Amino acid sequence: MDMASLQDVDFRQLIALREVARERSFGRAAQALGYTQSAVSQQIASLERLLGGPVFDRPGGPKPVELTPLGTLVLGHADTLLGQVAAADAELRAFARGQHGSLSVGTFQSVSVQLLPQIVSRFRPLHSGIDLRLQESDDLDELVDGLREGRHDLSFVVVTDDLDGLEVLELFDDPFVLVSPPGEVSEGDSVQLDQLAELTMIGEFDTPCQRQLDADLRRAGVSDLNVVFRSTDNGAIQAMVRAGVGHALMPALAVDADDPAVRLQRMDPQLPPRTIGLAWRAQRSMSPAAAEFVDIARQVGLAMQERQGQLEPAG
Repeated sequence: MDMASLQDVDFRQLIALREVARERSFGRAAQALGYTQSAVSQQIASLERLLGGPVFDRPGGPKPVELTPLGTLVLGHADTLLGQVAAADAELRAFARGQHGSLSVGTFQSVSVQLLPQIVSRFRPLHSGIDLRLQESDDLDELVDGLREGRHDLSFVVVTDDLDGLEVLELFDDPFVLVSPPGEVSEGDSVQLDQLAELTMIGEFDTPCQRQLDADLRRAGVSDLNVVFRSTDNGAIQAMVRAGVGHALMPALAVDADDPAVRLQRMDPQLPPRTIGLAWRAQRSMSPAAAEFVDIARQVGLAMQERQGQLEPAG
């Protein structure tokens, strides 16, 4: 039997083979497929030429057609191949709807507490088929490395000048506020920067955020603060303020503003805010699910920008 390569077989030929075998009639197969009978006959004829032999015995008249041994062999493979195509088609359609695949997002503590839950609560109902992985790190440099090395598809970042190779959506500015035990600083809405040298302070360890804050304070002429406790846990820092251990300069996003046992005040002059962003690798195609996550983050960020802009210290 002289035959061409099976790589030359067209999926339409296999579909016609499967339908004729199911209906045992060229006419009924044509009706089921929405083709003309001659079109189905041509597909089967071209398949038989490629295979070098008949796939159906055609007794003629009203008698049904029957698969030949060759046809039975080819149909088994056709069912497998067409099943795989159908599965692939379903996955592709789900992917296009943002319902298939995975999404890894890097995050850090204050974003995880205040921002990320709002985004995820909107994202999950729309993309329940996505394997969403959220990975938190206190090391912002590690989050950036995770993007560059492909461990994360997206990551929240504090926007700096050294994010080469990344595209960044700036979400909102996050101002620094002084968190104090009530009654231990002036009763105004703001505190003079030079007053910090007179206070017992609580701070972070050597993190990118703390380094930015220290550099901004030095530029403003403030240094050698009396720091008696350090932590990378925002809740622990605020708890120490609540206990009267000291005061803390914290990004507003990192503060539980509803805590009645602390008082928030702006600095005068104000320190430069940190900018919260969402980043991904530049010049990389983004999945529909990732694009939707970015869009939701943009919407939540706009609302957060309005909230941060209206933050008024408690008096």
